[in-house]
Amino acid sequence: MWPGFYRNFIVISAQPIDVRSYGGEEALAKLKADRLHDMEYYMDLARHTGVASKYYLGFGIDGVEEMVELCRQAREEFPNIVFFASKLVFEHETWITHLLHNQIILNIQQRLQVERMPMVILPMQAQL
Repeated sequence: MWPGFYRNFIVISAQPIDVRSYGGEEALAKLKADRLHDMEYYMDLARHTGVASKYYLGFGIDGVEEMVELCRQAREEFPNIVFFASKLVFEHETWITHLLHNQIILNIQQRLQVERMPMVILPMQAQL
């Protein structure tokens, strides 16, 4: 999709956290280490394809708010940034799959649009 148009690969990940539900400080430290490992994987993937890369990683009580804040930071550094996200698409969607899997990304897109930050949502087929 758009070969040669984008020169940078930016990964933004916001992890909602609640120390009590994750089992305390030790579990939170493991969660952070796991997400850092994920980010390094994506950076290695981009480097192997010759694409400049960077990541923004955040943790907060409100995952949507944290994501929007990370997007603001990315836009400060890359003013012409276009955000991409995926939306799960189910062949037989139920009200619960719709509620659980698709509202967060639409909420983020709406928040970014208000701040004039473009976001493209790409479908990702899911089968249950």
